[in-house]
Amino acid sequence: MQDAARNRFDRIADNYANSEVHASSPTLQQLSELVGDRTDLEVCDVGCAAGHTAFVFAGRARTVVGVDPSPTMLGNFRTLARSKGLEVEAVEAFAESIPLASDRFDYVTCRLASHHFSDIDAAMAELRRITKPGGRVVIIDLHGDDDPELDGLNHQLEVLHDPTHVRSYTIARWRELFGRAGLEIVHLERDVSERPSGVPLSRWCEIASSGAAAHAALVTLLEHTDPARHEAIGVRRGPSEYMVPVRTCIIMGEKPR
Repeated sequence: MQDAARNRFDRIADNYANSEVHASSPTLQQLSELVGDRTDLEVCDVGCAAGHTAFVFAGRARTVVGVDPSPTMLGNFRTLARSKGLEVEAVEAFAESIPLASDRFDYVTCRLASHHFSDIDAAMAELRRITKPGGRVVIIDLHGDDDPELDGLNHQLEVLHDPTHVRSYTIARWRELFGRAGLEIVHLERDVSERPSGVPLSRWCEIASSGAAAHAALVTLLEHTDPARHEAIGVRRGPSEYMVPVRTCIIMGEKPR
């Protein structure tokens, strides 16, 4: 599964570099506000893709490291960083095994990536390991639904959209994962939309290169779903097509000193 995901993201790396969903969102603004005004931070963004989350730390970090298993994603990360006048370090690795020193970073971030991890517990352990005592791990990701039927619908949609999707975890599960990793949650917000106005279903599929068959299957699934369930998961029918909220949570956990 890991190799399949890496190969897939190598092929569609440019889509992520040019994605408005990944480049700008309310969660990036929240992250900026949560980080504050320090200018000496050591930062690592895991599953960095083109680096949009890492770039939040421009002017605040003396070191920015991006970790991603896709060489093409990392190439785009370096290119975008240069265009912004930033010096970065790129590390090719999966989140479950990061070849970086322990206790190194003030902030370790991971946005719109952890739902792809093959072993979420191992990944969380690695995020904690490379964080300094007193440092913080920030997860921004899709989250599941407390209602099992809605959670199942959400999972169907996500797998059709991207076959490398593993799971959007419920908030209860995220609390458990942070606790097991030895991270104290200091901030949690749920039901945030990466695009409050919604992302057209066709554009959502274009970013992920889902393909025409997957797009058609998504439309069919939604057309045969009770509209009340659409509303419950934030999907709405626009003038010409369905609009997807890209519903996320932002969770910040602190590593004990």
